[in-house]
Amino acid sequence: MTTTNLEEIKKIIKNELPTILKTDPSFRRYILQITKAYYPPKKKTEDRIEQLYQQLLQMQEKSDRKWEEWSKRWEQTQAEWNRKWEENEKRWEQTQAEWNRKWEENEKRWEQTQAEWNRKWEE
Repeated sequence: MTTTNLEEIKKIIKNELPTILKTDPSFRRYILQITKAYYPPKKKTEDRIEQLYQQLLQMQEKSDRKWEEWSKRWEQTQAEWNRKWEENEKRWEQTQAEWNRKWEENEKRWEQTQAEWNRKWEE
C-alpha cells in the first residue's frame, strides 16, 4: 500500500467513523473491542478517580486540621503577647507613678530648702 493510499484511507475513516459509530452498534462494539487494550476499563477508571478523590479529601482534612492547629497556636501566642503587653504597660504606669511621686518629693524638698535659705537670707 502506498503512502498516498494510506493517507486517503485515514482521511475517509476520520470523516466517516463518527457517523458509522452513531448508526451501527455492532461496528461500534467492534471498534471498542479493538481499542480496549489501549485504555483501562470504565470501572477501573471510575475506581481510580474515586481513590484519587478520597485521597484529596484526606489531604484536605489534614490541611484543615493543621490550619486549625496553627490558628489556635497563633491565637495563644497573640493572647500571650497581649498579656505581656498589659503587664509591661502596668509596670510602666507604676514606674511613672513612682517617678512622679519622687519628683514631687524632691520638688517639695527643694521648695523647703529654698524657703529655709530665703528665711536665713532675710535674717
